[in-house]
Amino acid sequence: MLSPDRYARAFAWFDAREPNARLPLVLKSHTRSRVHRRVPLDLYLVPVFEDGAVAALSVHAGVWTSEALATPPIRVPRLRAQLRGLMDKFNIRSEGHDGKALAHALTKLPHDLMIGFTDADLERVAMAMMSLMDRPRPALALVTGALGRQLFAFVWLPRDAHSTRARLQIVDMLTAPSGARVLDWSLEVEGSNLAQLLFVLELPEGAPATDEAALDGQLQVMLRGWSDAVESEIMRGGE
Repeated sequence: MLSPDRYARAFAWFDAREPNARLPLVLKSHTRSRVHRRVPLDLYLVPVFEDGAVAALSVHAGVWTSEALATPPIRVPRLRAQLRGLMDKFNIRSEGHDGKALAHALTKLPHDLMIGFTDADLERVAMAMMSLMDRPRPALALVTGALGRQLFAFVWLPRDAHSTRARLQIVDMLTAPSGARVLDWSLEVEGSNLAQLLFVLELPEGAPATDEAALDGQLQVMLRGWSDAVESEIMRGGE
């Protein structure tokens, strides 16, 4: 379920972790589940201490059920705490429009990934999706896995802009800079006409850091329609 290299990285991660680092370490395996859904297994790594040092790793593998993935964040302890933290940070009322939009975004985002993200990464992805729900438009967010060997790419676009051709172009765009390999992908279409593509990519050893801003710019150009292109040129001419 984990390569020797990733086991070594996991031990190093636990040895170097901050005192308040969240446990367990949540990862995606390259091995696919044979029950429920054909998706990469979720791995939960718990350190086993001896004399104050990490002597072994207790590895637990499983897969989230469809019902669990759709559970509102208020019923998932980790997500509930993060939702409340975001509402307090941005002074969002739970009964207001923004509060409901944020809760909905966290409901639709993949729980199996979100609970393993850092607070900063979860905030960035959740707030990005929240901002797109009322006005769907192309956008991209990247999160590097805890051990640096996987990249999670969230790509949002208006539902009408999604097609097989567009998806394949996005795959080429994501894999070209680093030579990454797509391990898994999924599509979620929101009732608000927002389509969300999620790609799980395996990064090769020594891959350069992925430039999120540059890829987001490429996405805008790739999916920009005629009206958007005309508007952009008019604004540029006005400058």
